[in-house]
Amino acid sequence: MLSIPRDLYVTIPGYGENRINMANFIGDRDKYPGGGPALAKRTIEYNYGVRVDYYIRVNFDGFERIIDTIGGVDILVEKEIRDDTFPDDHYGYDPLYIPAGLIHMDGKLALKYARTRHGDSDIYRARRQQQVILAVKDKITQMNLAPSLLLKLPELMRTFSDSVETDIPVDQAIQLAQMAMDWDLSTVETAVIDDSMTVRHFTETGADVLLPLNDKVRALMDRMFGEGETPTPAAPVATPQEMDQALQEARRQAEAQSRQAALQQQLAAEGARIVVLNGTGQPDLATQVADYLRNFGFNIVAWGDADRSDYAQTVLVDYTGKEFTVSQLVGLFQVRPENVRRSPTLKDDLDVRLIVGADFQWPTASARPSPSD
Repeated sequence: MLSIPRDLYVTIPGYGENRINMANFIGDRDKYPGGGPALAKRTIEYNYGVRVDYYIRVNFDGFERIIDTIGGVDILVEKEIRDDTFPDDHYGYDPLYIPAGLIHMDGKLALKYARTRHGDSDIYRARRQQQVILAVKDKITQMNLAPSLLLKLPELMRTFSDSVETDIPVDQAIQLAQMAMDWDLSTVETAVIDDSMTVRHFTETGADVLLPLNDKVRALMDRMFGEGETPTPAAPVATPQEMDQALQEARRQAEAQSRQAALQQQLAAEGARIVVLNGTGQPDLATQVADYLRNFGFNIVAWGDADRSDYAQTVLVDYTGKEFTVSQLVGLFQVRPENVRRSPTLKDDLDVRLIVGADFQWPTASARPSPSD
């Protein structure tokens, strides 16, 4: 079982370089044949030569329901978790505390355990997610739930169809489930593409990503899945021109990091608390926009769906006069002047509300935020 960090910077076939998690988003957005999962599978194969036969895509509701269906799971929490800023469903916080030790978790708590970062990184979160997956298998085996679940599998797949999506045929799913029940968990190899296989990197747009050390990543994948087809030939020895280009790129990277640091300092000094709301029918758009803004240092305190899904234009509401933050958001998303509103009603829990409308477009590199002089 291999977990790939969402910020891994790879080539998405036909779309250039981007975070690997954007393959799923772009595939859905652009109606790629097979949607986001198909482009995500193609991206892994393109970069590392490993074929992904099937996919399962589960939303939060489906995750909770699956775990509740089997009566919860037991998780060994290595160290206590305290996350005072875990988001709730109402654009606020739902403080999370989980003590260390063996904890029985229902679907809701297991989801929080899998989602929280509580001061660490996506890499540690990936390990927690693997824990939950293995705990589900362990619970099914220990309680001998497999026979009854297998008999109900076609019915369960229909029941969960609104929250679990897969391209595995039902008969194949039954065979795979039967095989999984015979696995000895002690022999299941798990791994995460972690800090030893990546380098932190700032793109020209200032995005904070992870560059893969492909020799190490490929060695890990070969060990776990067998040698795949080599996606690209080995690079030749650099020419003087290529070395000069590399030097120029290094300078651009240094300048980008300097701009990013200055921008983050100004945003932090103003301290604007931003809520991002999806005013369209496009799934998960608020999450995508919130993640995008966090990469630049914007303080996103909550995100979710707006009061309706038919906003024709993006709207920005300024409650407390955070001028620098507002100006950056206006320029970044090309918010029309008439849609920038100053509200006389003060809010205790936010300073800026960004409602993404149907006119939303992802910013170009030239529109990226920048520090003021």
